[in-house]
Amino acid sequence: MKIILFLMAVLLISETCLGQAKSPCISTPDLLDGIKVAKLADVMPEYPGGQRQMLIDIKKQFKYPQEQQQVQEKVDVTFVIDTLGNVRNVCINHPFSPGTVTPVEESIERILMSMNNWTPGRTKGKKIPVRMMLPIIIEPKQDR
Repeated sequence: MKIILFLMAVLLISETCLGQAKSPCISTPDLLDGIKVAKLADVMPEYPGGQRQMLIDIKKQFKYPQEQQQVQEKVDVTFVIDTLGNVRNVCINHPFSPGTVTPVEESIERILMSMNNWTPGRTKGKKIPVRMMLPIIIEPKQDR
């Protein structure tokens, strides 16, 4: 399987921009370590090397799990970049099989949890936790 990430003007988009406010992944109030998680920041978090490097790193690490019987073509994921630049609270939006985590979703979660050292988001010069949303499209190969 080959993985493709939607590349837009901004690869990572806050869940507010995509209308994900009612996601089961977001608690009310949305707090991380007692600090309110922002949906937008004056300066959004940035992956080391930028969006292109993030795409390269995800593609390098992703292998379609052989144990997954059904083809899964999309994974919508949210996560929080904390004030130290670490990925936290990875959550699958709209799971492929509600109530369970598929091997593909588990692989995506594992990859994202290993992608730390982000530049944290900032508002008014202060580091803040920011919720990010990443839609991932998986393009099936013919040899599967």
